Amino acid sequence: MDLLARPLKFRNLHLGESVDIRAVEYLLNSSPSGLDTLTLTINAPGVEQADYFERLEPWLSRLSHLSTLTYVILCGSWEYGDGHQITLQNTSNGEQNLLQGLHHVTTTLDHVSRRRVREAQVLFETDDIDGIARCIFWNGAPLEACKELEQVLLTFPRCCVLFRATKTEHRGRRAEFWHRIVGCAFPRMKERGLLVFPRAVEPDIVIDPLAHESLVNCLVASHDSQRIVSASSDGTIIIWDAERGTIVHEWLAHRYPILALALSPDSRRLVSAGGDGPGALAVWDVGDTVSKVASLEGHTEALNACVWSPDGTLIASSDRGAVRVWDALTFEQRDLVLRLNEWEPVFVPGTLRFSPDRRHLAWISKSLLGTYRYDNCSIWMPLSGEQPRRLEVRPPRISHRENGYIHALSFHPGSGRVATAYGFVHWRAEGSAVRVWDVATGALLIAMHMAGHRSGVTDVSFSPDGRSVLSASADGVAKIWDAESGEETASFSSESGGRGKVTKACFSPDGKLVATTSFPGDSTVQLWRVEDRANMMAFLGHGWSVEHVVFSPNGEFLALGDSQRMVHIRRVPSFARH
Repeated sequence: MDLLARPLKFRNLHLGESVDIRAVEYLLNSSPSGLDTLTLTINAPGVEQADYFERLEPWLSRLSHLSTLTYVILCGSWEYGDGHQITLQNTSNGEQNLLQGLHHVTTTLDHVSRRRVREAQVLFETDDIDGIARCIFWNGAPLEACKELEQVLLTFPRCCVLFRATKTEHRGRRAEFWHRIVGCAFPRMKERGLLVFPRAVEPDIVIDPLAHESLVNCLVASHDSQRIVSASSDGTIIIWDAERGTIVHEWLAHRYPILALALSPDSRRLVSAGGDGPGALAVWDVGDTVSKVASLEGHTEALNACVWSPDGTLIASSDRGAVRVWDALTFEQRDLVLRLNEWEPVFVPGTLRFSPDRRHLAWISKSLLGTYRYDNCSIWMPLSGEQPRRLEVRPPRISHRENGYIHALSFHPGSGRVATAYGFVHWRAEGSAVRVWDVATGALLIAMHMAGHRSGVTDVSFSPDGRSVLSASADGVAKIWDAESGEETASFSSESGGRGKVTKACFSPDGKLVATTSFPGDSTVQLWRVEDRANMMAFLGHGWSVEHVVFSPNGEFLALGDSQRMVHIRRVPSFARH
């Protein structure tokens, strides 16, 4: 007898995502009175969902003995795309498809008889819980759709929502943090214990707890040296206790990657910049609790920098085409610089700086000539009515048909001068220079053409007393120069410790120490004594590269952010400080 000619009877039926709706109809028709448990798997990134649910709905009403109905929603892997948006992998409209899937599931459940179906479950399967948490939390439509689904589920005698992530690697308490974020979408079910996060088959792998789920993009120290603040591409901000290395506050601050943050001079407030649209530039109270004070609206493109003025009265922010200045008390816009057309330079992320006296702003901008890029530095006096002054940073005899970058700038403590670090993308020595400029006139004061360096300049900063300039180079050497004469006074070679390019270099607050980071190689962070150029110690155990290095204002701690998403808080030994 033909097997298909026999009547098929099912008590439990689990249908995967690839089962055609015609096959689903056949299987349900075979067991209208015997089916007790039905599990349907839906692929959120899929299209053609409307026809599937439209044909499924009448069959569910015919299953007279169905008591348990489960929907499994496959959510895939969540990525950042170009760094300013979150999308489902392999689809450009993942959020919309998830929204449609939620609506279809809610509608079909709403038409199921509660007298027969005693239990309804919805299981979200995702590669990473943090990605779907961000989508649901920040996108108003999916958040409301989840609450509508919750309302329908609670009409069943028994119900639950489950979130199961296939990625088992979590950063300390970060899984618990993301569970709380998801709980905002199902508040009543969470309160009743009906929101479940089942473990994977293998136990979670807990690694270094001082970490984000994605890249650490910015790192600052509070002015009282008690807190370290980090922000990440995962949209979160974490405030750490510098002494204990523990989390004081953590919150999902932005839907998109956070590219900049700055503390007010009293460290009671924080401004953060992430993405574009409403809420992209936010001001927070960060005392005993965290609360949003204001959203500064006006930018039309993704933000890339923000900074608080030293006197606490102004906040400046930038996107690719504009620099805006805000009143830090009323949050009203006070001034604006616009990129007038597509041929004007665009503002480089993370380079906005106030002078110590608050009178001037400086930033780096990039110009594109065909396939070639060259950078400029602009100085502007906000609230003066004047236009920014652009410095001619490109060294003489360097063709515009070469890629030349300004990697850093630094104001003199007295605010009258600014230093810029210039280097080539392929790190050649010719043309690489540190230049010191007069802020008021834009005149070139000193050109340090890096004699003895074999490669480009990667970082620059003035010493706290303003007498010296510190430079880092891709040839593995950091140097100190006399700020008046331009003469070299000290050299620190990574050959005695780390290997590779010196990417970052900074003075300690008292100017007695220099910290340098190297890349690639062992990614060491070296601590040097300026007085005798002695290598005091090396901090090891970081990721592939250390992207951020910050001294606490009292000089007792060194905060580091590496490429492995970790934040390291290192104590500077007393013997190195005295």
